[in-house]
Amino acid sequence: MFDLKHLQAFVVLADRMHFGRAAKLLGISQSTLSTQIRLLEEELGGAVVNRSNRTMALTPLGETFLADAQRILAMAECARHNADDILNGTASTLRVGVCAATISSGLFGTVLREARSRFPSLTIIAEEAPPATLAKRLAEGSIDVMMSITFGVRFDAPVVMQTIGRCPPVLLAAADSPCITPDGQLNMDVLRHSDFMIFESRHDSPYVVDNALGFTPKAVIKLSSLRLIIEYVRQGIGAAIIPQTDLPIAGDGIRHVVLDDIVMDASVVRLAESNGSMVKAFVALVAEVKERRLWFRRGCPAVDASI
Repeated sequence: MFDLKHLQAFVVLADRMHFGRAAKLLGISQSTLSTQIRLLEEELGGAVVNRSNRTMALTPLGETFLADAQRILAMAECARHNADDILNGTASTLRVGVCAATISSGLFGTVLREARSRFPSLTIIAEEAPPATLAKRLAEGSIDVMMSITFGVRFDAPVVMQTIGRCPPVLLAAADSPCITPDGQLNMDVLRHSDFMIFESRHDSPYVVDNALGFTPKAVIKLSSLRLIIEYVRQGIGAAIIPQTDLPIAGDGIRHVVLDDIVMDASVVRLAESNGSMVKAFVALVAEVKERRLWFRRGCPAVDASI
């Protein structure tokens, strides 16, 4: 039986790739962290971290086991929340992850107001982050629900997903960039050799460019703020693709092309094993509110899916 503390230590170490920084984040000494990793390796029967190189890396066993460790921790966290719901009759705190587009659309604010009225004993702790980061945090059990653009995002655990809106992506380039031709068309030859700003900072890049334009970018610059992405584009550093919902904040000095033949889904997502009554009640509230109008773009019906 795996010790959850050892699994948590390994997941944090795999994220930070540094014993000192991981130990500080966990609030333990570096020697304690080393011991926990060693005990986990003894349980597994092999090394999960390559300590021989100057730059630490996961071993093949570590890379494979990481997703399993994240799922085990997520299931344990869900079990704890489910037990609390049963014992208390309600959840006192719900952790919700949102992306910029969900806020810009006005949907999250309306849900927040409705939840306060309908569940007065519920405290919603929200965090804003890029979609791929939210997907990772959901799989790890660090948030209970995410409301986010899910286009190009891959999930590391089984989830239940309900679409809450749709909008086309928009390609941004500097006003004088050759990425967009004078007549407002995409210059694909230039774009294939351009850097792309990606709304992500810590985790694997979402596959937005690949899915929207059909090629893998030459290079990506990961940024955790949509405003930073827009400023980089404005200064001619490269191009970016954002949801049309976020276009109003682009401002001057930027040209754009709406990719009308592509659809970006925004979804409310929970883990498949997250069966707590408050999680389900919140997701049901989001589904109810999203029916009141088309939050992200007119003429795009919502659909439901599980993956």
